[in-house]
Amino acid sequence: MIHDALNATSIPFQVCIVGAGPVGLALACRLEEQGICVLLVEAGENGDGGRHVSVANQHHAPLMSATASGLGGTSSLWGGRCVAFDDIDFLRRPYVPNSGWPISHKEVSRYYGDALKFLNVADIDLGDKQINGDPDEVHLDAIEWWSSQPNLGLQYRDRIDQSKLIHFLPDTVLSAIELDSNHAVTHLQLQGKAGTLRIHAQRLVLAAGGIGNVRLLHQLHTAHPGVLSPALGRYYQGHLTGYIAIVELEDDVGVDALSFQATKGGGIFRRRFQLSGDAQQRLGLLNCVFWLDTISISNALHHSAGLSAVFLALQLTGLYRFFANGKAAGSRLRRGRRYRDHLRNLVPSASVLKDIRRTIGQLLRRRDRRVPIVNPARRYLLRYHAEQAPDMSSTVMPSPSTQEDQVAAVAIDYRVRNEDLISIERSHAVLDRWLKERGMGRLDYLHPASARLQALRDQAYDGFHQIGLTRMSASPEEGVVDRDCKVHGVSNLFVAGSCVFPTGGHANPTMPAVALSMRLADHLVETLTAKQAVGPVAIS
Repeated sequence: MIHDALNATSIPFQVCIVGAGPVGLALACRLEEQGICVLLVEAGENGDGGRHVSVANQHHAPLMSATASGLGGTSSLWGGRCVAFDDIDFLRRPYVPNSGWPISHKEVSRYYGDALKFLNVADIDLGDKQINGDPDEVHLDAIEWWSSQPNLGLQYRDRIDQSKLIHFLPDTVLSAIELDSNHAVTHLQLQGKAGTLRIHAQRLVLAAGGIGNVRLLHQLHTAHPGVLSPALGRYYQGHLTGYIAIVELEDDVGVDALSFQATKGGGIFRRRFQLSGDAQQRLGLLNCVFWLDTISISNALHHSAGLSAVFLALQLTGLYRFFANGKAAGSRLRRGRRYRDHLRNLVPSASVLKDIRRTIGQLLRRRDRRVPIVNPARRYLLRYHAEQAPDMSSTVMPSPSTQEDQVAAVAIDYRVRNEDLISIERSHAVLDRWLKERGMGRLDYLHPASARLQALRDQAYDGFHQIGLTRMSASPEEGVVDRDCKVHGVSNLFVAGSCVFPTGGHANPTMPAVALSMRLADHLVETLTAKQAVGPVAIS
C-alpha cells in the first residue's frame, strides 16, 4: 500500500528497497509473493534528476534524459526490448580484460521466464517459428522480445496500492546509511516531505540505478572509510550502437527471418545476426549483434524505385513534410535531398514497375504507421549493438561540492576503448564474409575503411545502461558485491541492477537485471527464513 511517512514508521519491515524502477519493483513483488514485508522507497519528485553531475567527455547521455523517477522509474522511458545473456558472457575470456562472473549463466537464466512475464511479454513459445542456428560463425538465434506494456508504473500501481506486504513510500530520499561497529546496517535516514525519519533496517537493498547506487555507496564510504571495495565506481560500461553499413539481402526469406514476428500467444519478437560463442573466442571478439532498420524513404541509399517514386511524388507536391517525422533510421545519413540519386533508382529495368507496385500496395494496406515499410530492394541499415570490455579507468566518482545542499555530486568519466571499436569493425567483416559465402547478401559500408573507426567512435554514446559500477566478484579486491549481490564487508547491504554485472554482453540490461533481482529475492527469503526472528521496528 502507499503510505505517508508518519504511517510508514509503525510497520515491521523485513527488507527495505531503495528505488522503485523495474529492478526494485520486481524484487518487492517477488518478496511479497513469499510473505516478506517490504518497505519500498522512491525519490520521485525529490530525485535530483541528474542536476549534480559533471561529465568528462561527449560519450555520456545527460542523466535527465537517461533516467526517470517515480513508481516504475526509467521504465517510463524504456522501449520494451527484452534480451537474454549468452553463456559466453559469464566466462573469463583471456582477450577481455576483467571479464568473468563468479556465478554461471544458469543461475540467472532460470529466472528469465518469470522476468519476461513480469515485464509483460505475452508468450515466448516459438512453436513452429523455431529455427536451428548455424554451428559455425553466425546464427539467427539471438532473439529480442518486446514488452506489451513497458511502463511498469502504470502496470503495477494498483498491485502496490492493494498490497498488505509492500509498503510504498513515495517522494522520499535515502540520505544516510548507519553502520554499527561490526559493519552491519542498523538504521536508515530518510528525507521526505514530512522531514527526516530514522528507521531500523534488517536488510537493505539499493536499487536506485547504477549511478544512483554508486552515489549512495560513495556517501557510505565517506562516512566509513576502508569498508567498501576500491572497485566502487569503476569499470563503467554501456553498449556501443549505431551504423557503419547497409546490408543487402538476396531474397525475401532472409528479410522475413529478421523482421518482427508474433507467436501464437501474441508475443512479439525479432531475430538478429550474432557471431557464435565459438567464433568470438576463436577470433578474440567481444559480443555483438546486428539487426535490420528501415532506411528513410528520403535517403536514396535504399536503392528502391518504389520508395524513391513515393518520396519524389510527396516532395514535389509539398506533401512530404506532413508525413515525415525525421525519426526513421537513415533520415540524416546524407545532408540534403539528392534528387539525382533518387532518379537513378528509377532507371528503367525489369524490376522497376514491380518495385513501384509493391511499394504503393503496402502503403495502401498500411494501417499502423509504426509498422516498418518493407524495402523491395531488400536494403536495410545494419544496426550493431556491442559489448564493451570492463575498463578500470571508466568511472563515476565523487566530485567536490560547491553548495552545502549538493548531496553526493558525482563526476562521470565514461570511456570507450579503441579495442572495443576494432572488435565491432572486425565483427562486421566476419558477417559480410559469412553472408557472401552463403549467397545470402553482402554489406555496403557507409564509410571508407580508413574512416570506419572514427565513425564508430563518433557514434559511441551511452549512459542509459550503467553497467559494472558495483560489479559482482569473488573478492573485494575485484569488485563491490559478492555472488549474492551482498556488498563485500557489510553483512546486510545488497545492490540490485545492471551495475552489478561484471560484463554486459550485447544484451539490453533490463530483463537480465530483473531476473537477477528475482534471484536476490529468493536469497533474501532464505536468509530471513533461516534467521526465524523478526523484531519490531526501532524508531528514534
